[in-house]
Amino acid sequence: MPINSTPPPASPVHMSSDDTSQSQTSQKRAIDALERTTKLHSESAPDIPSLTLNVTERKKRKHDGVNPNIMSYMSEMFSVYTNEQAKLFKDLQTIVSSIKEQNDELKKSVDTMSSKYDEFVSRISVLEAGKKQDRYSIQLQEKIENMERKSRFSGIEIRNIPKTMKNQRKSM
Repeated sequence: MPINSTPPPASPVHMSSDDTSQSQTSQKRAIDALERTTKLHSESAPDIPSLTLNVTERKKRKHDGVNPNIMSYMSEMFSVYTNEQAKLFKDLQTIVSSIKEQNDELKKSVDTMSSKYDEFVSRISVLEAGKKQDRYSIQLQEKIENMERKSRFSGIEIRNIPKTMKNQRKSM
């Protein structure tokens, strides 16, 4: 892995002795920072304990014991909560039982309606069968009447013959 480093700071220009000491310390700091960054960006850290100098351990408060008043208060709270839950459960049971009763009543009424529906369907099928038979018989009667009418057209009607003549012929 290549190491990317920044170029070193430019060399100082002619300065006074105070300025040179400050620039030297700032240069040292820059070089130290550069060395630290190269250590951090290298493949492995050569000295891991030196990197963890700023880590502090969190101090936890020790737990001496539980106050008996708190335990009694908590047990009382749990008993109250349990009683409330039991009451709610009983209420739910009564509601569920009433819903079951209503459901049973609805089932009975649906069964009754279903049986009546089946009865009406069977009646309708009987009536439709009777209607078909009636249509067929009406059609037959109309055919017979039409045939009788046609036969009358070809028949001969004799008029003005006295009835007594008919009787005379019979006697002979």
